Amino acid sequence: MVWSGKDVNDEVKWLSKGTNRIIKRYNAFLINGYRFHTKYREKMRRTQNCGIVVNSSITSYASARDSNPVEGNVEYYGFLTDIIELDYYGKWKVFLFRCD
Repeated sequence: MVWSGKDVNDEVKWLSKGTNRIIKRYNAFLINGYRFHTKYREKMRRTQNCGIVVNSSITSYASARDSNPVEGNVEYYGFLTDIIELDYYGKWKVFLFRCD
């Protein structure tokens, strides 16, 4: 099957171009009133703000034979080590948080 440009929406076209080759890295980032700092930035500071927690909803089973899934939350803790900005040519920007 051959797709014409009319069949593919604009968002898919932008994503297919990939990211701009210029990638920015940050030691600090402010979004929605929350401030994030990398562990490196806070190495010699008195106060620390590089801790990260991610709450994830999961489904698990007691064993391979179990057919009754159990829903639960798992929290992952770590330190923010890098903040990377991917720019999709001005259409979108995606920020990646790398954590240990």
